[in-house]
Amino acid sequence: MATTPKASQLEKLAELTPNTKAWIKALVAEAIAAIPAPKDKPVDLTSVHAKVDELHREVQYLRQKFEANEDYSLTKAKVIGLLKRNGIE
Repeated sequence: MATTPKASQLEKLAELTPNTKAWIKALVAEAIAAIPAPKDKPVDLTSVHAKVDELHREVQYLRQKFEANEDYSLTKAKVIGLLKRNGIE
């Protein structure tokens, strides 16, 4: 498999004048500048709204579960027990 020669290797063989080299560089720079920048895909708002609604329902469910669970409530007895376990009187 043959390797592709580098520009610096070919430059020695081409014997181009400085003006020709400058013209080629300008031509390549113009060609690169003419390439349009990739455009971002438009955002599908329907799917975004659906995802937000789904997350909202999940948060509501977790909030209801948290409020209904007595293990997460802080009572005076739990505070006293916590203080005693940590040696705070």
